[in-house]
Amino acid sequence: MANLYCLNCGHEFPAEGAKKKPDRSGLVIFSTIGTLALVLSVIIFMVAVPMYSEHMQMAWYGILAAIVGLGGIGLGRALGKGMYSFCPACGKGMALPSQCKSAQDMKRKKGSMA
Repeated sequence: MANLYCLNCGHEFPAEGAKKKPDRSGLVIFSTIGTLALVLSVIIFMVAVPMYSEHMQMAWYGILAAIVGLGGIGLGRALGKGMYSFCPACGKGMALPSQCKSAQDMKRKKGSMA
């Protein structure tokens, strides 16, 4: 199991049993954007494509809107589950996996300060 590194206090602890900090604003924003893109995709396929059936460009716009919508909803769900974990030492939700670039940069900066 991977370890987590707190960006606030520099404490490294096991990821097993760590509570994640959910990002509700990211969940709402990206889920709303994704839902609006899916609605736009449905409108394109129901209205614009039959009117302009000789132009395949509208169908591609509909497919692109559907892909963007699904991606936005997926990102919103990931943010809703949480990106950061709570640190048991300081109690702040600023812990990241210790292998990620941000955590390694912080370790390097804190190591050079000591």
